[in-house]
Amino acid sequence: NKSYADYPEMTQIANNMITSVKDIFRPACAEMFGLISEGNVTEASNVLESSIVPVVENISKDMHDLTVKNIEIQNEVKGVNNTSTNFTMLFSAIILLIIIGLGIMLSVIIINSITKPLSKAVSCTKKIAEGNFDINLPIGRRDEIGEIANGLESVRISISTLMKDMEDMAYKQQIEGDVDEFLEEDKFKGSFKTVASGVNSMMADSIELTRIMRKTMQSYAKGEFNVKTPTFPGKKRILNEVLDELSKHLNSISSDIEKLINQTLVGNLSYKIDSSIYEGDWKKIAEGLNSVLKAVIE
Repeated sequence: NKSYADYPEMTQIANNMITSVKDIFRPACAEMFGLISEGNVTEASNVLESSIVPVVENISKDMHDLTVKNIEIQNEVKGVNNTSTNFTMLFSAIILLIIIGLGIMLSVIIINSITKPLSKAVSCTKKIAEGNFDINLPIGRRDEIGEIANGLESVRISISTLMKDMEDMAYKQQIEGDVDEFLEEDKFKGSFKTVASGVNSMMADSIELTRIMRKTMQSYAKGEFNVKTPTFPGKKRILNEVLDELSKHLNSISSDIEKLINQTLVGNLSYKIDSSIYEGDWKKIAEGLNSVLKAVIE
């Protein structure tokens, strides 16, 4: 027998609910889902907390107040059945289910938006650890996961660039003979720059070692057998031992030849080089000189 117009308080509650859904809840949901689709979970969570949750709480409160008022009205009106009351209670239950369903849906969306990119990042990390740098990282997000992906991509690029430059340097030095080829250290930062600098230092040390060996061999070729080489560190010292051994044999055979010549000049034709102190071709040289002198004498 009466309409909601006769109850302005209930009408106001219903209008408040409609206004909240239309002006706040619906735009906030659209904004939140847009942020989630962009991967910006942090801002989406802020929208959920600051806009959607308060609206849902207010709607729940208004729904409760509306139900209570409606029950009170039914008790005041004589001869009216409980159809309206039951409808209101059913409508309240539906709203509650919608709110619960919305909460579950939002939770699933937010969890998936976090776990899926993280799973991709973990997979890419494993591939990088296995030495596979030709991978596609999920980049484009603006949240913390996007920062993780960007950082991982920077690591991938730095390692890949360093490996490529080292391969090019090795090719130019070993195949093309360009021993002065080095890595561009300024292309890298932090520990990657330290690695590049270490590689360059190692190559520079190797080049310097080759230069010393070449200079020593050139001196021996000129007959300068007493050249002193710097003492090399660690296991490289074996090179000093080899050069000292070579210098010793060169000086010994040179000294024996000089003695043989001097003894021959003073008429001591019986003098011979002691070939037993030599080995290999050095021994052949000493025996050859003795044979030449013997042949001349005979």
